[in-house]
Amino acid sequence: MMKSCIRKSLGASVLIFCLIGGVMAQQRAHQDGRNDQDDRGRGAQAQAPRNQGGEQAPPPVDQGRQQAQQANARDPPPAPAQPQRPADPNRPVAGGPSQEKDDGQPHIINYPQCKEDIAKHCNREDINLQSDMAVLECLQDAAQIEAEALSSPCEHLVWEFKVNLTSDARFQRAAEEFCKEEMISVPAMGKCSSESKSGYLLSCLLESITLIPKESRCYKFLFRTERLAFSDFRLVGPFVRACGNLVQKFECGSLNPPDAASKTPHSQGATLECMIQKIIESSKKAKDAMQDIDTECRHEIMRIAELQSEDFHLDRPLFFACRSDREVFCKGVQSGEGRIFECLMQHRNDQQMTANCTQVLGERAQLMGQNYRLSHPLLDGCKNELKAHGCAPQGAEAAEHFHLSWVLLCLENAAHSSSQQFGDSCKHEMITHRQMMMSEHRLSPEIVLTCAQDIDRFCSKEGLLIENMGTIHCLMKKASERVRKESDALQSQCLQAINTIVKIADIGSNYKVDKVLYASCRNLIDGKCSRDAGSESETLTCLMKHLDDHDMTDQCEQRLLEIQYFMARDWTLDPELYRACHADAVAKCKAFDNWHQQANDKKIPDPGPQVLACLYRSAYDEQEPLQRDCAKHVRRVLRTRAVRVQLIPEIEESCRDALSEFCSTKTAAGEEMQCLQDNFETEDFQSRYKQCYAELKKFTEYESKDVKLNRALSKACRPVIDVHCNEFMNEEIDNGDVMECLLENKQAQEMSAKCRSYVNHFELISLRDYNFNPKFKQACAKDIENHCNDHQHRQDQAAVVRCLSQVMFEHRVLGDTAELSKDCRKQLKLAYLEQEQFDEKDKMDAVDPMLFKSCRSELDKLGCKSEKTFEDMVECLRSQPEFLGPECKAAIFEREKFQAADNELDDELQQSCKSQIKNYCEGYEKDRVLECLTMTKIARTLKGKCRKVVMERMKEAVKDVRLQPGLLHACEAEIKR
Repeated sequence: MMKSCIRKSLGASVLIFCLIGGVMAQQRAHQDGRNDQDDRGRGAQAQAPRNQGGEQAPPPVDQGRQQAQQANARDPPPAPAQPQRPADPNRPVAGGPSQEKDDGQPHIINYPQCKEDIAKHCNREDINLQSDMAVLECLQDAAQIEAEALSSPCEHLVWEFKVNLTSDARFQRAAEEFCKEEMISVPAMGKCSSESKSGYLLSCLLESITLIPKESRCYKFLFRTERLAFSDFRLVGPFVRACGNLVQKFECGSLNPPDAASKTPHSQGATLECMIQKIIESSKKAKDAMQDIDTECRHEIMRIAELQSEDFHLDRPLFFACRSDREVFCKGVQSGEGRIFECLMQHRNDQQMTANCTQVLGERAQLMGQNYRLSHPLLDGCKNELKAHGCAPQGAEAAEHFHLSWVLLCLENAAHSSSQQFGDSCKHEMITHRQMMMSEHRLSPEIVLTCAQDIDRFCSKEGLLIENMGTIHCLMKKASERVRKESDALQSQCLQAINTIVKIADIGSNYKVDKVLYASCRNLIDGKCSRDAGSESETLTCLMKHLDDHDMTDQCEQRLLEIQYFMARDWTLDPELYRACHADAVAKCKAFDNWHQQANDKKIPDPGPQVLACLYRSAYDEQEPLQRDCAKHVRRVLRTRAVRVQLIPEIEESCRDALSEFCSTKTAAGEEMQCLQDNFETEDFQSRYKQCYAELKKFTEYESKDVKLNRALSKACRPVIDVHCNEFMNEEIDNGDVMECLLENKQAQEMSAKCRSYVNHFELISLRDYNFNPKFKQACAKDIENHCNDHQHRQDQAAVVRCLSQVMFEHRVLGDTAELSKDCRKQLKLAYLEQEQFDEKDKMDAVDPMLFKSCRSELDKLGCKSEKTFEDMVECLRSQPEFLGPECKAAIFEREKFQAADNELDDELQQSCKSQIKNYCEGYEKDRVLECLTMTKIARTLKGKCRKVVMERMKEAVKDVRLQPGLLHACEAEIKR
């Protein structure tokens, strides 16, 4: 029979059916109770499918070509030039009806066992009933479970057709004939010739099918065979042997041939589907349900799933569940190489997709996540890249346990780190799979295994529909939320799995991989950001710039912050930052050299979370600055994220308790940071929340140098800045110039109440700590170190100003040799006047805590707290010396003597006598105008408030000679004697 079939030089598919016919004819000849004619008929019937239908859906051929093929059936046909996948399974094939009749073999339709079934299911215009392959496929596709759709005699007949395909020695000889060269050139296929057990040869050959060219005769022979064989799990010998017990344990199928009483599905798809569902159910309870399955069985499940995933038609449950969905979403996509599955996955969250298809896709995604080889488009599109960068394990056993996420991370690491260019097809597949990862959480085994409980707790289907987000975004939202109880937070392993998914998706480089984000922010992405963003990687930056705009929707804001929460904790997720700062991050911040660290033999902790903090510090370090482009991008990142505490992880993580205590009601944009800054300088806060204070201090120092970090202030004060301070905004870092300008223009017409509140807020912070006054700190650093570097002064600006003023007084009035530097004297005057002009009544005690403590009772008793500014309040006390106690007098005297030594510090005098100073004292230095104004001739002409202030200064000077620096200078020689 074998020689007869081969002598006819039939095509691969025709040979298959020829073999089936011969085998079945011999078997039926030995059956008792059957007449010879029936035996021959049934043998011929079995042969017909091998001759006719084994050729699976080749491309359409015209009638003349068919006739030529039929006429030359005895001659070996040339290897057909056809697509990798057939297009029409029902078109007649080469070696068609005429050839079958020449062989004396009838068609399947001629057998009485299946006539009724064929008439019921296959009597359609689109099915050629003379094509046995078309009829056989029709019978297999009749219903989701073939055993329930076909009559028992027909089902048994179909079973015999299929089982003989893989169980007879003649199939082995045919396989050896068609795959002769491959068995020599491919060692794995060569070993298959030793397989003698029923069904093992086909299984062995199919396992190596990816190693041979698709245009070869061997590939076509195996490919056309697998479609028949893979409709029933009992036809694949290794699967039955390895998984037989598990199939029966899970009650997923019968190992016996079908009979009239059988109601258990025998289809491979149904059996695998049943087992997959059992595994998925177990995975919610066990850490890794797949580990509980025997190694050999697990190997067979994964291997069969790999083969099925390549062709939509081979995965029967997926084919049946998604037939209508394919017509809706993927009608123009050619079957093969996993293209249909990939297309359906991209539409899985579409509301029009049927529930059954959505469910089966999710189950397939879970298997693909565990074994990357199920993703044929990625394997084909990135074939060269996978090999070049070592991203694919060697051997099928290793591949079964190699997660899709690991492969994608490896490819992305190479794309970010290597100078080699990736092909367009690989780039496309990487983006597609990143998009699938964000849309379907089951593509990540880590998410499935570690987040099952959290998904059940926090991500109900109803909630996802209401908020229009997927499971991944739901988990991201929960991760970014601040919770009081640890039990209300995501499990740490789940959080790590989400980090991995976000890393794989790499949304920063292309926002399009996140369909949820695009749907939520479409108005901005297609509107303002289509104009402002020059590339996909700049789109997120653009969205962050508009975070507090009126056209930013709540949903867009939420989705954006969920992404930024993770980007703020991994510096590599911002592609522009990564490109600009890679060298600095490695050199200064101990960052890993690779975008994703694949190997870490030294067990070095991942520095990722600390790299950004290090870059932030370096971006404002004038001693060891970053490269210019890097510094620019670091400040860009910090400015866009400074709007929310949660986007600055060092603060968010160290200040959780402080936020709960002080700022639980401050939830609007920017309020949390302002609230923390309002409270963090108190001794109580510093002692209880030391780490929080340290992180807040760092950030506030950055903010003092760069007003653009304070988005709320910049926005509220834009009118004032545009008119009075615009020259400073053009600087990359303004180093406090903008804030100084705003303070000088607090009374400007453009100054709104909201702007004034932000200016007062920062003014108050800098009054409490000189570190937040960058110009003062820089100009007076050495003087502070020389004269005020003790525990009494620390960072308290009021104490430091008092200390430096004392140095200036002693030099000018008492003749001490120590003198402040010129720059420090200038900044000291500005700091002193800033105190004088402070006008936030309920915060006056922050200007000079020592004075307030010393004069607390006097301020209440004399009603001086009601004064508008700090200088007015002090003036109120100075004008009533007889009512002041000793401590208050001493505190007031400190300010009196400084102002006497330098009249520029006496803002009350300068403002009250501005015109008189201009008219009478042009020849005097500004710091000595009181001498001019107290001259008898001039003093008599003074009127109003100026006269009152000058008279008070003269009275004060009479009481203490230290308030008369002119007299002390004039009598310096006498005093020394």
